[in-house]
Amino acid sequence: MKKVLRIIIILVSILVVGFLSLVAIYFIQKKPLYYTSYENANVYSVGSFSYDAQTIDEVNVTWISGTVQFKQASGNVLNVKEEDGNLAEKQRMRWQLDGRTLRIQYWASNYGTDKDLNKTLTVEIPDGINLHVEVKKGAIMMGSHHLKHLNAQITSTGDVEAEALVIEQECILNDTAGNLHIRSVTAQEARVSSKLGETRIDNLDIQGQLEMTSVWGTLKLGTVKAEEVKIEKYEDVQMGLDSCKAVDIKMTKADINLTLKRGLGATVDFSTGSGKLNGKIVRDSDQTVIGDGSCKIKVDVSMGNLTVK
Repeated sequence: MKKVLRIIIILVSILVVGFLSLVAIYFIQKKPLYYTSYENANVYSVGSFSYDAQTIDEVNVTWISGTVQFKQASGNVLNVKEEDGNLAEKQRMRWQLDGRTLRIQYWASNYGTDKDLNKTLTVEIPDGINLHVEVKKGAIMMGSHHLKHLNAQITSTGDVEAEALVIEQECILNDTAGNLHIRSVTAQEARVSSKLGETRIDNLDIQGQLEMTSVWGTLKLGTVKAEEVKIEKYEDVQMGLDSCKAVDIKMTKADINLTLKRGLGATVDFSTGSGKLNGKIVRDSDQTVIGDGSCKIKVDVSMGNLTVK
């Protein structure tokens, strides 16, 4: 009798745990609270709008699915628009001016039931503001902008594309699983990260430190000017160096191609478990000096080849 009772208790426990798991999955899928719940929802306005840009220091956008595109504002009017004619009231974007910060939300707080609703948001922004944009699944599209600070993130899947970005302070770009393509970035500091996909920036001019990290992506940098460069965990790196003081590259398995500007001197220290430096097999470590050797380049790769020209 006791054995039967124990079996019944175990079966009931399994059923309860299974039911609770299904409920949790349902609410996670239907109601991802991190993206759909926000404070002071009652003070947000609904739908497209225009605002005096002179009253705004920062634009903060949280978007779940679709495309957020930024354009240069004409004059002192900040315009924000989504195609909302066919959207239900709860599906339309929300916005509020919090002090001098403009906050834009994807839809009504705690709505979160239509996971496949892809929406396009167009924001015309003036120069000289701080911009923070977070897109879960979709794309961030930017033209040519002059900003104080930039933080642009894709947290699930999607692409980031931009023309010329001039950032007075720090530029932060994060693309979890997608491509990041930018024509040029000029900034005080820059941090770029990704997990998968291609990161391509044609021109980078960084006054201080440039940090770039990945898990298993490819990196293509046309020309780089920076005091310090730190690059980690890409599977393929192509980079042109115009000027630098120190470059630190750490990889697991990768081929690395560095092209130095004519006249740029460098001291290259290469460490590897299995690889070649300019076609020569390296046992543990090797060094090559180019010109006056002024730029210190340190490359550490477990398995892979380094070409410097």
